[in-house]
Amino acid sequence: MAIGPSQVDSLLQSVERLPAAQRREFTRRLKGATRGERARPAFGEPTDEALIETTKLRLAPRDMARIRRLSNKSEQGTLTERDRREYLRLATKAERLSVVRVQALAELARRRGKSLRALMHEIGWEVPGDD
Repeated sequence: MAIGPSQVDSLLQSVERLPAAQRREFTRRLKGATRGERARPAFGEPTDEALIETTKLRLAPRDMARIRRLSNKSEQGTLTERDRREYLRLATKAERLSVVRVQALAELARRRGKSLRALMHEIGWEVPGDD
């Protein structure tokens, strides 16, 4: 199943909002996921493999550690204005990345005709409530 032009545009806009390093990583993974395929996807349509790789994108460990430190400072009421701006920037970055990941997950579920929960199990995502 193909995705519509508006969905492609939305995904591309999300990718364009990624910080440069994550955009390069996305591009690298997308290229790697599409190498050696027998059938090429329609122009502008990511393969299932590329979508799976997109669902695996994460903030860099350094950024995650910094968010945790800033979160602790926030809870203690000791954030400076500079800390607050950095915290907001990193939180926004994490949120944008989450949007891209969830959009890829939703598209993959739609293509495969599966529930999100079933797809999450299939690709190895942690599913809330499955202990």
